[in-house]
Amino acid sequence: MPEPDAEAEEHLPFAERWIAPFVHEPLLWPVALVIIAHAVAFLAPVFLLGLRDRRIGALGALAGITVLSGAAVRAEIWLFAALAAWVAHRTGIF
Repeated sequence: MPEPDAEAEEHLPFAERWIAPFVHEPLLWPVALVIIAHAVAFLAPVFLLGLRDRRIGALGALAGITVLSGAAVRAEIWLFAALAAWVAHRTGIF
């Protein structure tokens, strides 16, 4: 039989169960930073391919990411990804 704490934890929303520990525990901040950096590194090219080059696959990926992310992904990741895409476009990196 599971412990009462484990059972209560199963009913928490996704963000509180999987994301909040990385935000509340200072020793996990580097891990959270790496996770955010990976999300930004994935989203920046998808933004460029979808919005600048109008590739249907990238537009579909953006739509899918938007639908699946819901409340779990904060606006900060999208803003950093959009900023990285803009910088890559302006500097000619991508």
